[in-house]
Amino acid sequence: MRCLLCEAEMVLVSVVEDQTMMVPGFEHHTYMCSSCSEIERRLSSTNILQNATTLRPFTRLRRLRRLRRAKISTQRPRVSGAGC
Repeated sequence: MRCLLCEAEMVLVSVVEDQTMMVPGFEHHTYMCSSCSEIERRLSSTNILQNATTLRPFTRLRRLRRLRRAKISTQRPRVSGAGC
């Protein structure tokens, strides 16, 4: 990464996990310029949502919801059209 002021190389000096987002996978990165000591802070993604182990609980939850919907739809009483 390059400094916006002097275009020298920026050095990553700090990484802090973000606790304000509702979803996991974001970090605050602090960079310092090697020449003019300018500091920049950026929010970056850690791509945790692309990890297969993270997606498994969500997939299981979706599967359970589908099963519940199917179970509810089969338990509903059916109305016959004989009286019409």
